[in-house]
Amino acid sequence: ANDPDEWVVTLQRNVKEAVLRGKTALGVCFGHQVVAAALGGKVVANTKGWELGVNGFDLSAEGCSFCRGHIPDFPAHPRLRYSHQDVVVDLNSEVSGLRSLGGNAMCPIQGSFGDRVLTFQGHPEFDSEFMLKVAGKIHEALGVDTTCVQPMRSCSAALPTDRSAVARLMISFLAAQKNLALS
Repeated sequence: ANDPDEWVVTLQRNVKEAVLRGKTALGVCFGHQVVAAALGGKVVANTKGWELGVNGFDLSAEGCSFCRGHIPDFPAHPRLRYSHQDVVVDLNSEVSGLRSLGGNAMCPIQGSFGDRVLTFQGHPEFDSEFMLKVAGKIHEALGVDTTCVQPMRSCSAALPTDRSAVARLMISFLAAQKNLALS
């Protein structure tokens, strides 16, 4: 989302128009960044490099209240799989209406939420096998010195994530947008 390519600019414009028309937006990774940028936030290349593999983040007080309003047992330090170099550093909350779910040392804004928006920088859809493939491809294609790729090969499968809690949160959020009762 930190790219001036025409297709990225067009995507951001379309996302902004959709959200302003009252459509619901759910963003993951690049989608998290696109939504933030579209609504006036700031996305930059992370000076700390890639966040790659399993990591957790601390929910903000507002983020915790939002998440637990949907899923009462949502973890205070959710862990997901990550594969990104760009980061959202400012949501421009006064304009966008977005609030931070929380962050960590690698990425200050790991997710956002608003009236009709929910985003996560991490990947709840990645299982450990797919994460290993992504890390290997990043290493191959970009020549990135992913020092965590080798350790990931031996231990990533054993690292737990909260992907099911995040998936339940996303489902609950979307259901609430449509006033659907979940059982």
